[in-house]
Amino acid sequence: MHETKISAYLILACGIGFAAAQDVNLVKQAYIKDSDGDGRGDKVFIVFTRPLDALPASVSPVYWNRVEAGNANTTPPVLSMLAGQANVLVADFAAAPFRMGLTSIPNGEQPYATLPGDAIFASQKPVIMDSIGPVLLSAVFQPFNTYADPDLPAQYREDTLVVGLSEPMKTSDFKQMLRTGKRENGGCEGYVDSKSIVSANSPSQGIGGSDYTFLFPSRQPGPLLAGDCVYLNANGLYTDIPGNLPATRGQVVEGSFPQAIRSAGKGRRGDLAGQFRIRSASDGEPALQVRHQGAFRVLLRSMQGAVTASVQGVGPGMFSFGQAKPVPGIHLMEIRAGKDRAERLEMF
Repeated sequence: MHETKISAYLILACGIGFAAAQDVNLVKQAYIKDSDGDGRGDKVFIVFTRPLDALPASVSPVYWNRVEAGNANTTPPVLSMLAGQANVLVADFAAAPFRMGLTSIPNGEQPYATLPGDAIFASQKPVIMDSIGPVLLSAVFQPFNTYADPDLPAQYREDTLVVGLSEPMKTSDFKQMLRTGKRENGGCEGYVDSKSIVSANSPSQGIGGSDYTFLFPSRQPGPLLAGDCVYLNANGLYTDIPGNLPATRGQVVEGSFPQAIRSAGKGRRGDLAGQFRIRSASDGEPALQVRHQGAFRVLLRSMQGAVTASVQGVGPGMFSFGQAKPVPGIHLMEIRAGKDRAERLEMF
């Protein structure tokens, strides 16, 4: 008798309501998966204390990522028991998956599933655990501009690939985080046939932590081209939390090869004459040079956009990166026409 009172008290304390302890099937945990690897959550698994005698009448609403209208299911799920595990309920949302890129839970949020208010399920609202791995949302290729400096040593000829993920990754070595392959039928569904690519650097991360900038040796034909597919390596070494493998859905690489830029022509003050990625050598040698006829201004920026150096020229002459003395690493260079109009700017 004493034990029965304790059990009933615990159920009431959990906000389930009055019910016989032996009738309510308490939830142990709930989690979500992206079963087809397309980057969208499509199945919610609810684990109960004991096997289910029958399926619930419904599981709705279900919220994923955060509790708000736009993150709730739009159609009722197909319900079933997990094969061989009668205590695991599967709510299948494959007909209308949750939105792309929702692979984590923001701080303070507790997405949940809603069970029926009968004697067995007692209106329980189990919180859904973060159990989906990251997905690629964007990939932009910035090839080395051979027109800018054809004589640059080979070790500085590197292409840039910037990828955007749905959330930051955690690993000890990011250099093999990506795989690549050719598009098939216009899409990127060929993870199985993709090949691992090794970057020349440990990538830098953007301010939010989910954008990564990789450098790859520049070759013609290169190992990666605009229009190819990139994938996150799903070998288990690259996850947000252990066990959350990335989606196998790939992303088409955007970008194009640069055109020859020999002259910026006439420009007004503030006009952007060009922007180029350069690597500053550790020995201080210039990576690029600019010949100018009129006034101009050169800004050096880090890959995150912060200005690292600014140099101005007022008349005919030659500018090199040795004058700006950028720290070793990767920079963006912007050339802007000066107030007196730049009659001619040449990069070589």
